[in-house]
Amino acid sequence: ALLKTVSLNDNVRFLTVRNGRTLVAFLPFQISYFQWPPFGPAGLAWSTPFTFTCVPLIDRNTAYESANALVTALMALRPRYWMFQRVATDGLTARALVTAFERRHFNHKFIQPFRRATVDRGQLFDDHMKNNVASKRRRELARNRRRLSEVGALRYVHIESGPQLAEAVEAFLSIEVGGWKGKSGTALKCKADTLAFAKHAFSDSARCTADVLMLDEKPIAVSLIVRSGRTGFTVKCAYDENYRTYGTGLLLEEDALRNFLDSGSLDQLDSGTNGSHVIDSLWPESIEIGDLLFTVNPHLNDRSFEAVVKVELWRRLAKDRLKRILGLN
Repeated sequence: ALLKTVSLNDNVRFLTVRNGRTLVAFLPFQISYFQWPPFGPAGLAWSTPFTFTCVPLIDRNTAYESANALVTALMALRPRYWMFQRVATDGLTARALVTAFERRHFNHKFIQPFRRATVDRGQLFDDHMKNNVASKRRRELARNRRRLSEVGALRYVHIESGPQLAEAVEAFLSIEVGGWKGKSGTALKCKADTLAFAKHAFSDSARCTADVLMLDEKPIAVSLIVRSGRTGFTVKCAYDENYRTYGTGLLLEEDALRNFLDSGSLDQLDSGTNGSHVIDSLWPESIEIGDLLFTVNPHLNDRSFEAVVKVELWRRLAKDRLKRILGLN
């Protein structure tokens, strides 16, 4: 979806590892000459403004062998320093990659780690709310639901495929562009390429689902989830700002959480956020996410690697300061 729309000129390359005819590792990547100029070209897992994880795809059944083969393939490429952004530090892929690095005595480090909200299926919804959500938050949700129910008939709908999914995506796009993102020009519907991306990405073929909160049969909040295996990533949510005082976004998240915990169609929800988020008050678990910086040359010493780490941290600091100066944060 990205390559067909917003990333036409990204010069993405693809590294594949096969065991016979079976694909066991897959990495979209780019080469940058500006990331760490003193140290030559940098290898970067392909990232875009719409990317919430850059972890390579690794065959689960042969994770350690496949990760080792992927690292061997990286050694044959020109970049000696690499970075995979937003990787779950304790995930199977990260553990397999770190094992491959340690086997070869390659320097590696997770930089600027943060916690990202997740929730695992286990308890039923009522038990989850009682055991994990503060009583103050539960009362607030109940009060807002009563107030909104006085305005009109509330109905929650979970949609997995077909024409209803397309309608839900259209409702999401309209709600998003009608709010502050539309005014700032960052809503997906504001530009032809991002609109085309949304139509590709949030579809049956992308294994997308939608959760919708209806008021008198009109959508007032929509959440879009992209599924991978038994995990759902809650990548987009929009609510009608005419109802902001009712906390409609959180009311929808409460309904979606009930559906997740009580339906059993997925094992985990991942918020896909870059740090703390309002969803943290409903989801008790979290995973650590970090950017995996590493070298694939055993002859590069610790001092050289630490210099690359410092340059990357300085680059990020300068970028953040520039954003603050320009008022972009």
